[in-house]
Amino acid sequence: MCFVFGGKVMDSIMDKIAEKISAQDLIRANSQAETAEAARIKQEAEQYKRQLEEIRNNDKDYRQQIEEYMKQSKDYSEDFADIKDGLAQNEQKIHDIGVQTYRNVQAVVEKTNSKTMDELKEIERRIETVTAISDNKNGGLMPIVIITLIISAADLVINILRLLEII
Repeated sequence: MCFVFGGKVMDSIMDKIAEKISAQDLIRANSQAETAEAARIKQEAEQYKRQLEEIRNNDKDYRQQIEEYMKQSKDYSEDFADIKDGLAQNEQKIHDIGVQTYRNVQAVVEKTNSKTMDELKEIERRIETVTAISDNKNGGLMPIVIITLIISAADLVINILRLLEII
């Protein structure tokens, strides 16, 4: 047999093939192909259902986690507000104690200053009294000064002699 493309030879091959494949075979083949496609689509649909169910389950879990986080966030917000209020109260107490301490220190300083001024006035009065007495009795003080100078000079001479190893 000679195979020539085109013409009658090709038509005769097609006719022979068409004779071998009947219409019933074509319907059966189409039916099998449709059944296989339906089974594949059904399998894909089941897979999509499983994935969708998994997504829904994950969604429930995520929602529960988000609700827990929101609750914790509210708890933290309340705790933070309580801490902030506590700090404000502590700050006010510290300020009040600082003011009270400042006033107490100021009162002590003023009281001490008053006492010190009184003591200084008393010392000044005593100095004036001693000065007045020494002005009047200056003659009695002069011999004591001279004796002190003589004793100091003698001590100086003795120390120099010791230094020179004469004594």
